[in-house]
Amino acid sequence: MNITNYLNSVDLAPALPAEEAQAVAQEVGQLTGADIYKRSLTATQNALLCLGRQKSEKKLVCLSAGSGLAGQFEGEIQRLNLAGVDLECIVAPTSSKNGEALRRLLPFLAAQPQGLRKSAGCGDRLGLATPGHIRAIRHFNLAPILAQQSIRENTRTGRTPQEVMDDAMWGVFQEGMAGLARRVQQWEDQLAKNSRNRGKPPSSDGFKKARSRSLRKPSGKKSWGQPGHQGHTLKAVAEPEHIEIHPLSQCQHCHRSLADVCTTGYDRRQVFDLPPVRLEVTEHRAEIKTCPGCGQVNWADFPAEVNQPVQYGPRLKSQAVYFNPYHFIPLERTSEILADLYGQPVADGTMIAAGQSLAAQVAPVNVRGKAYLIATAEPVHFDETGTAVTGRLQWMHGARTGLVTYLAVHPKRAGKRWMRSAFCPSGGVNRSTTITPPTSNTPTATTGCVMPTTSAG
Repeated sequence: MNITNYLNSVDLAPALPAEEAQAVAQEVGQLTGADIYKRSLTATQNALLCLGRQKSEKKLVCLSAGSGLAGQFEGEIQRLNLAGVDLECIVAPTSSKNGEALRRLLPFLAAQPQGLRKSAGCGDRLGLATPGHIRAIRHFNLAPILAQQSIRENTRTGRTPQEVMDDAMWGVFQEGMAGLARRVQQWEDQLAKNSRNRGKPPSSDGFKKARSRSLRKPSGKKSWGQPGHQGHTLKAVAEPEHIEIHPLSQCQHCHRSLADVCTTGYDRRQVFDLPPVRLEVTEHRAEIKTCPGCGQVNWADFPAEVNQPVQYGPRLKSQAVYFNPYHFIPLERTSEILADLYGQPVADGTMIAAGQSLAAQVAPVNVRGKAYLIATAEPVHFDETGTAVTGRLQWMHGARTGLVTYLAVHPKRAGKRWMRSAFCPSGGVNRSTTITPPTSNTPTATTGCVMPTTSAG
């Protein structure tokens, strides 16, 4: 690629591929006698700017196609003719004044507030390591904090705050920070895209749901219960289960003994609390008898629900099902709750088996509920919402009327068509789709279930 072609950019041009940048750097080096840092090549306003090294000093190189841009820097201007194009060339020192002029041309070289962006502090103490720091973070979505130095360090290194800022800027220019800035901005733009601001389906949002803005307005009412609200305050009962007498042994005024004085009344206070709870073990013993007539040994039958040498009873298993599938409490936490309440942790397999047993018992209800939704003339409303199943995004689909709600989990959002085909086998026209508020609950089963429809929908 020829330098003159590179000078056609009016706005800030994108970075060149590595091979093209190397060729341009060699061509500029032949014109100026400097070793050019290829990543610093920057084209803007019909000029080529870059950083090079002459002997042991870094130099700012500017080639402009008659735009007068080179005149903004302090240094000796040379006039060249390359392939019939008149060029102004300047090889200028990396001074504070030239740095200020360069920042006006390339705003990305100026220090910028980072706000809440992810950043990494580098702390270049001598102003020599900034290019290496930039190369280290180039492939990460991080904003580097380059100029980090205290007044005490300035004194020890003999550098002024302006020199610290200038050294960081020249390092940024040398490593082509414009390309990195574009890449970081592209990453941030990509992360900011969702179904609300781009033509993307809601399923692509995953679990990162955009925060919704509430449409609720202040009611002007005070906090706590409102006038006419029916409270639920505890009320004393006439027949408590336990009574504790607190005796009075002496007069609180003169300290005379009251041990033999009859009680004239009681001041009553009632405490509502749970009784101490512990697991009770019931041992079932099936009789063994030998027939005196024939000598046959006989064993009595155990109840049908007692089928293991040691097992949990139906009350404990029903509580496990109540906590886990109904209240969406994970198995590990459910086991922890049972251990805290009753001193007995329950294994995951036991709780899963209890849930499956309950599912088998309510299966006829689910069948009847689904049959009702298929046969009813009432409009059936379909909707879905994302939910987590074993750590993966799946979809909770629902079909409901004013009486019955049927819920089922499907791996894909397109399962709505599966739901409709299941409840509209004849292609009926009495079905409609409405949007209902999504739930934040997370199911732990992937089978369908029927429940009474509540006013909350």
